[in-house]
Amino acid sequence: MAVRVPNPYAESAMLPLFLNRDSSDTNRMLVRPEQMLPVKHTLQPTVTGTSVLGFTFADGSYGSLAKLRSLCRYKEVTDKCVVVASGDYADFQYIERNLDFLTVKSNALSDGHHYTPNSIYSYLTRVMYARRTKINPIWNKLIVGGYEDRTPFLGYVDERGIAYESPTLATGFGLHMSQPLLRDAYEKNPALSEAEALSLIERCLKVLYYRDCRAHDKYDVVSITDAGVKKYGPLTLEGNWQIADYVVYVNVPFCSVHIIISLVPTSSTVAMTEYVSGPLIVNQWKSIKMASIAAVQEKLKNIKPTGKNAGEKYCEVLDQILRECKAVQDLKDGIEALLNAVVDAEGLWVVSARSVLSRFTEQIGQIDRGVVKEVCQVVLKKIQQRTASFEEHATQIRLVLAKIYEEEHQWIESATILREIPLDSGHRVYSSDFKMEIYLKIARLYLEEEDHVSAETYIKRASLLLHEITNKDLTVVYKVCTARLADFHRQFSRAARQYIQLSYEPSIHPEEQLTSLKCAMNCAILSQAGDLQRSKQLATLYKDERCQHLPAFKILEKMYLERIIRVMELEDFAAQLPVHHKAITADGSTILDLAVVEHNMLSASKLYNNISFEELGRLLGIPPLKAEKVAARMIAEKRMVGSIDQIDRVIYLKSGSGQCMSVVVMVIR
Repeated sequence: MAVRVPNPYAESAMLPLFLNRDSSDTNRMLVRPEQMLPVKHTLQPTVTGTSVLGFTFADGSYGSLAKLRSLCRYKEVTDKCVVVASGDYADFQYIERNLDFLTVKSNALSDGHHYTPNSIYSYLTRVMYARRTKINPIWNKLIVGGYEDRTPFLGYVDERGIAYESPTLATGFGLHMSQPLLRDAYEKNPALSEAEALSLIERCLKVLYYRDCRAHDKYDVVSITDAGVKKYGPLTLEGNWQIADYVVYVNVPFCSVHIIISLVPTSSTVAMTEYVSGPLIVNQWKSIKMASIAAVQEKLKNIKPTGKNAGEKYCEVLDQILRECKAVQDLKDGIEALLNAVVDAEGLWVVSARSVLSRFTEQIGQIDRGVVKEVCQVVLKKIQQRTASFEEHATQIRLVLAKIYEEEHQWIESATILREIPLDSGHRVYSSDFKMEIYLKIARLYLEEEDHVSAETYIKRASLLLHEITNKDLTVVYKVCTARLADFHRQFSRAARQYIQLSYEPSIHPEEQLTSLKCAMNCAILSQAGDLQRSKQLATLYKDERCQHLPAFKILEKMYLERIIRVMELEDFAAQLPVHHKAITADGSTILDLAVVEHNMLSASKLYNNISFEELGRLLGIPPLKAEKVAARMIAEKRMVGSIDQIDRVIYLKSGSGQCMSVVVMVIR
């Protein structure tokens, strides 16, 4: 069979040429239609259709063109291929014109070749993608249906050039509401008859008609079989707006619920469940203890959301719930019922709903401490579906909830609650000070849990706001967090420097200054021996009168005076160190043991010109091989001056630090 394949890259070649004569009537040139007017790109489609449905051999379309309801939105390309479109009608006319040029040119050749549905589909995918890459898309979603060689074909392509084939397709609202119905029918019976297909299309279109505000009850159906294209329409959906008479309001504690009363035949009942827009919430209600909150029930059921002062009345109900409901379950059920009535109420102004939530945030302090967490979780879960409207109240509730978790030392739970605050959502603009405060609070909570990896993420975010904040206290908090982070990363020299600065910060309470001073002493003692910054920090702390009364001063004094420290002298100091300072290093020793060994090694270099490995090991209280490795590492890192003779097993030491004298290392193997 002869098949013709169109060239999508010669799109402009199909447009007609017009003869244009200038004013002098001397020059003649050929111009194309788009060259006769200024070039403009469509930014927002104006006259649009809604949905297109297609499955197996059948292809149906439905939709509303608002002003122009009688326009047809399908194009019969060949006797076995149809293109249906939703979206901008002007762009679909452009596609129709291109397809006409294709068919006219093909027929003019009379060579026995023709375009198949697959070739038309391939051509449209290239055209749509080519226009998308030019930032001038064709604002249509197309479904190509056809029949060739006893095989049905169904393909989809949109304005971005995204294309795929499937036995069931839909566009617009149909993609969300009708596609499940189509797939369910196809899975149950892949070989639907034409009558069954038409019945399924009508069912899907009824669902769409009652839910799409731009839908119209007129639609067209096209069936493509081996016999050719068969058209139905325009057809009209039979609407049944009398179903409103079957919706009644049944009073349930704390709410008014829509219930469908089955007073119509069974067939109508099935259709009616498809028409009703909105959830049936009867099954969501649990049994409520009516005895404890009888007065609240009477008030809540009489409030009309559209009535005057509805917000104030709901606030009165909230006050009554908080005042009279003492049982945990009663309080939770009462709050949840009130929120269902406020958040889901039709006709209630957002301002009124916000006033109720504002009252709740003000009254949180009156709720029992053992219940407040559960109640806040209920409120946050309920207003999550309308975050944009109640973002401010959700933020206040999260701050209260995070504070409660923090007071209970549940650091991770508190940090998780604060992380849910949408600081960069765009719905509400937060100040730089508020963002900085939240980031630093999250970082501090993670540091309390010793999760320095997560803490570092939020400290980095806070660092980007340092130049924007106006609250100088936040700068101090930032310094505390960076000092603790450096401490966790074992950058003890840097941490000691920052802690020393904080100990002199006038805005910090004297007790906090003393705590910073203790941390500075611990970090200075644990930092690497031989570092010039460590020597300066030890001198600063040794001369600070406040340090003389602290437990770690004896160890600090020996390190500053470069005296050898014995193991038994470290017991009291090691007991007061935090857990992360007692970590085990790769060689099996603790951080404190390694720091003391390096300090003693440096002190020995002041006493000895040379010493054997065995004597050095006995002096330091470690094996000779380990003493050799420690000395080699310190010499290589320029923290100690000396050389090693491995043949004689002797270390030659020179007085002075590696920072100010040259290094001579001789290793003979």
